[in-house]
Amino acid sequence: DKPTHRRDHAGWLYWRFQREGWWLAIVDTDEVRHAAQAGFLVPAGNPGAHHLPHGLVARETLLAHYCATGRIPDGKGGWKWATKKQDRAQWPDWQKRRDYLACRTYAVALDYRHRRTLTRPKPLPRRLGVVANYLEQST
Repeated sequence: DKPTHRRDHAGWLYWRFQREGWWLAIVDTDEVRHAAQAGFLVPAGNPGAHHLPHGLVARETLLAHYCATGRIPDGKGGWKWATKKQDRAQWPDWQKRRDYLACRTYAVALDYRHRRTLTRPKPLPRRLGVVANYLEQST
């Protein structure tokens, strides 16, 4: 009796209880990856700004991984992630290895869940025995 809908964070994290007794966290990597990259566009000192270590140069592995993919037009009026070598025409920094971006994506998702859990009000206690009391009074 563990409801999954109360643990879900639409567009970010989805929790599913497994028969073996553990929870599986499914991350919507498209939305969270976008949020992970968008934080670098927020000016320093503003809420939501992501920071990089001081003194990085453009060829650093960290920056190469963070910029290894991006959203490009899909040709149908929407957006898709640059996932193939052919996408370099639209995303010049594309590269196959983007391990640091993947780690950052999962860290942003878990940080979001942690902050949401801290700020979410505690549920009110359930009143137990109300139905039983009603049945006893009606007889």
